[in-house]
Amino acid sequence: PTPPVPGQAGTGYVKPPPEEHPDVPGYLPNSLVASFVRGRGKRDKEEQQVLIMGMKINGKKYEPMYASDSDDMHFRGETFKDPDGMPPMAQKQKNEGAVWGRPSQFMKNPVMIENFTYQSLIQTLVGDCSFVSSLAVCAGWERRFGKTLISRNIFPQKNGVPIISPNGKYVVKMYLNGTVRKIT
Repeated sequence: PTPPVPGQAGTGYVKPPPEEHPDVPGYLPNSLVASFVRGRGKRDKEEQQVLIMGMKINGKKYEPMYASDSDDMHFRGETFKDPDGMPPMAQKQKNEGAVWGRPSQFMKNPVMIENFTYQSLIQTLVGDCSFVSSLAVCAGWERRFGKTLISRNIFPQKNGVPIISPNGKYVVKMYLNGTVRKIT
């Protein structure tokens, strides 16, 4: 039988056992699964300098992510406005009348992740097929092994499952350029 899909309505989130074995299919080492950057002062100066230089990619900064960055307080208050502005839309998207909106603006009862499967991903006006296909592979992995791969790295969360952000801000935790970083 197919394992339940993490985040799927009715299945609930089941945390994987703390001790897993690398020979088991779907194994992810706990050091990466639950990792955040350790306290700000626990690295030597040279290591800190390398991580600072690695935070800028294509002119945009990707700060290290600390455990406190996933606290609920970061997702409350005023409506979040990206300091970099809205991502530009492709001409094809504009021609089709696509606009940016928050889930509550076009859904009655929005849910962040209800049924994350490769069948639920459809590339229509998204111009980067490699990104959509990567999401599809990750969705298949989550379904096959019954463990989260992407959804555990999206914040805010409730009981380990991503939820709609009260202020519209979302953070994705990624291992990038030598450390765990936050993408907002």
